Amino acid sequence: MAADSSAFERQNAMNGIQRAAKTVCEIAACEAASTGGLVPHQEDLDELFALAILLVSTGQHFALLSAGLHEPTLRISPAGDLLSDQSVQTNVLRPSAELVNRRLLDEAAESYERRRPHEEPQANAGLSAWSPDLRAAIEAEYQTSVDAFINLQYVLARLAEARREGEPSPFAAMNLPRP
Repeated sequence: MAADSSAFERQNAMNGIQRAAKTVCEIAACEAASTGGLVPHQEDLDELFALAILLVSTGQHFALLSAGLHEPTLRISPAGDLLSDQSVQTNVLRPSAELVNRRLLDEAAESYERRRPHEEPQANAGLSAWSPDLRAAIEAEYQTSVDAFINLQYVLARLAEARREGEPSPFAAMNLPRP
């Protein structure tokens, strides 16, 4: 419950910064003369919007800044992006989030294992999926037995793993002609 209230307070702090930025923009809009005043150039408006976005986007850093986990130094890239030190997120928050996610996945896997009915595999379970017509069609099409056809996927997977790991092909010693 304390974590929820802490998160609620942080969100309120971010919203406070965003409200303040919005208020500054609204004051600027209200104080501007509707007629007869200075006409701002596009660059002036772009600068105002950039500052407003800067104020709003720093709201997400407010909790880290106020906790002293973030240096209060922000940089703007040549492209206009807000740059800040992300080491806290990388070194603390990300591993914590990964740990929580891993724990949730492990708990879900254990829960699934407890709920799953434990059945012994049947010896002829694989044959029931292959009807006699399908077996005949595969043997006629590929000129090989169904068992060889089924085992081909396992052989290809082993060859791909060996190739990925840099091991020589088990068929290299056979000196087979290359296509």
